[in-house]
Amino acid sequence: MTASVMCIFCVRPWGGEVKHSEQHVLGQRLKKHAEGLPNARISTLASLVFDPQTHEFVAPAATGPLTRGSSLLNMRTRDVCEECNKCWMKRLEEEATPLFLALADAAKNNAQLTLSRAEARTLARRAQVLARTHELTTPGPRVGEGPMGTRLRDGLVLLGSMVWLARTQEDLGIQVRQSHIDISPTPIVMPGDAENLSLLLAISWFHLTVLTYIPEAPGRTQGPALPFDRWTALQPCGGASGVEYPPMVPLHPSAAVVLAAQTARKNAQKAQNAPSAHGTRSTTRSTAHRPGQPSSNAQ
Repeated sequence: MTASVMCIFCVRPWGGEVKHSEQHVLGQRLKKHAEGLPNARISTLASLVFDPQTHEFVAPAATGPLTRGSSLLNMRTRDVCEECNKCWMKRLEEEATPLFLALADAAKNNAQLTLSRAEARTLARRAQVLARTHELTTPGPRVGEGPMGTRLRDGLVLLGSMVWLARTQEDLGIQVRQSHIDISPTPIVMPGDAENLSLLLAISWFHLTVLTYIPEAPGRTQGPALPFDRWTALQPCGGASGVEYPPMVPLHPSAAVVLAAQTARKNAQKAQNAPSAHGTRSTTRSTAHRPGQPSSNAQ
């Protein structure tokens, strides 16, 4: 994890009245709704590198699994200031949590639920905040800086971002999977020369999965192409009357895992077909967390 010089949302530098806080990524209001969650989590790190010569993805050796002695609901970051944490982020969490739990209940019981456009926007904004704060808990690059944070703080959704909902027949427990995808249209691909970065975050809460896509440069990269019978679009909200959930067909448990590779491949091909592109690299770094039992290597 990189050391920050300012709050990622209000972009004020640390010092004086701008103090670090303990921002829980998933929020504290969900704890009582996750009874029996082990006080441990398992983390793994893997990657896919696109070879422009063979047009194939190469998978370097994965790291992990690493067991840590705290649950997913205790995952937190200190790169959010106290004022943002206790003011607008708290209000957003209070507004979005009942909607999130209603979706989770609908997913569990395969019951129809309709969200208004305002409710969909609230949930989408909350999902984007979760994606940005979870990104701070992992090593690697960051998608965007000040402008993204201030948009969310000001009550707006992120430009070019997409949020989808799915339902799985299988109870997945609580899982968080994050992927970074970078595209580099250069003749000779070198480490660190990525041109555009995108973030994918999938949060599974038992039978509900929320997938958030955030591009660093809206319009230059494309999000996943998702089948409408398995995914419901939350943002952008296309329905005049709101959002109907759940989709007709339940999602296979592995579907969210392979989306990052599919998105990387699509963007790699898009970059190759661009007139100014000479070569492409697309790297996906995925971090997965799931509930785990404490072990001798817990940290």
